[in-house]
Amino acid sequence: MADSGWYVEVESDIICGKCERDFNVAGNVKDRIVVRIILENGEISRIEPYRRV
Repeated sequence: MADSGWYVEVESDIICGKCERDFNVAGNVKDRIVVRIILENGEISRIEPYRRV
């Protein structure tokens, strides 16, 4: 497991990697969590909740 050096601030705009639309999650936030990203053969195979912040 690697500790990420980045995170998304609640007020930040997020851009979709597929459709390239941007959105802001500030009005829709329900919880903040740290996620564990599982890689297999250099690609993301799944994303799991790790702990609440």
